[in-house]
Amino acid sequence: MDVDEKNQVIQTNLWLIMQWSDYKLAWNPADYENITEIRLPAKLLWKPDILMYNSADPKFDGSYPVNMVVYNSGFVQQMPPGIFTSSCLINIRWFPFDIQSCQLKFGSWTYDGTKINLKVQAGVSTGSTDGYRKSGEWDLLGVPVERNVVLYDCCPDNPYIDLTYSINVRRRKLYYLVNIVLPCVMLAVLTLLTFTIPCEAGEKISFSVTILLSLTVFQLMVAEALPATSDAVPVIAVYFCCVMLLNSSSVAFAVLVLSYHHRGAMTHRMPAYIKNGICVWLAWLLRMKQSEEEEPRSAHHRGSSGKVNRSPSPSLSDCTPTRTELRTILKELRLITEQMKKKQEEEKVVADWKFASRVIDRLLLWVFLILTLTSTCAILLTVPNMFASSQEIIT
Repeated sequence: MDVDEKNQVIQTNLWLIMQWSDYKLAWNPADYENITEIRLPAKLLWKPDILMYNSADPKFDGSYPVNMVVYNSGFVQQMPPGIFTSSCLINIRWFPFDIQSCQLKFGSWTYDGTKINLKVQAGVSTGSTDGYRKSGEWDLLGVPVERNVVLYDCCPDNPYIDLTYSINVRRRKLYYLVNIVLPCVMLAVLTLLTFTIPCEAGEKISFSVTILLSLTVFQLMVAEALPATSDAVPVIAVYFCCVMLLNSSSVAFAVLVLSYHHRGAMTHRMPAYIKNGICVWLAWLLRMKQSEEEEPRSAHHRGSSGKVNRSPSPSLSDCTPTRTELRTILKELRLITEQMKKKQEEEKVVADWKFASRVIDRLLLWVFLILTLTSTCAILLTVPNMFASSQEIIT
């Protein structure tokens, strides 16, 4: 009926089939008008006190007291239905691709093995699933039964017999693939887009932080559905942590890229190892070249023909500059030339920093792409029976 992972409890609707022989209840049908079977209330006859040992029900026994069917040979049968709530240790290691096995342990509470010998019906090794109704969340793989003889500390000389039925169920993963795993993979892919956003847009960090918040929401949804246990970490939680680690790293690298992009010659001079390592070797490895727009402008302004624009020179008759005026003009020209060279050098430094930021962005794009694919395949493909069907698992 329900598997409560949070409280580690399973609720089942079962029919118990109990049969035994009571020689005191045998009769000759010929003496009683050929009556071969009768039905009597359970309170009028003796019956074994069979209980479920691992019950989590406040009433402990969830079976309904139905009548007993008594045959003339002394054979007695009772089939009480009931809704049983039992504890079940949930293994969340492979959630949401997990297979759970919940035990239902039935045995006599006061009679040991010398008084009542519990046996499974001959030729039967599993519980009957003829009345099973298919669940939307779980696939029933089987209900095998095992007979156990246990010596408890209270009674070391008296063996107690129990029949333990194991309800093996496998979680149907389509819901979780569509609503949890696939959105997480899509968010991991969106993390790669952080390194394609231009620095001029000013949205790198805010975009990464938004993805990080979305991953946190999905992780909280998974945590609310699972028990608070430290026995194992779910594989989906490992994947969430891996993606969040990549996303957090992308935020840190985005800060570095923006820092490179907005550096200028007045505050930062590009060291030789950065210029050679990033702008030369790494750019060559990534097949990147500095665009013409990033190159500093020439100190001479040229026209469309590539020639220097010259203004018509006045004739000698118009003006005859003195030596002092010529020295002043030469001094001004040298000052203008130095300022233009200085500005050209500053533009060169700014262009190199911007080009370095673009090279780092391209490198991080490839690195995070490889890490995302590797982590996704390494984590999700380690899940046992990831692509197996229920029939294959049963076989």
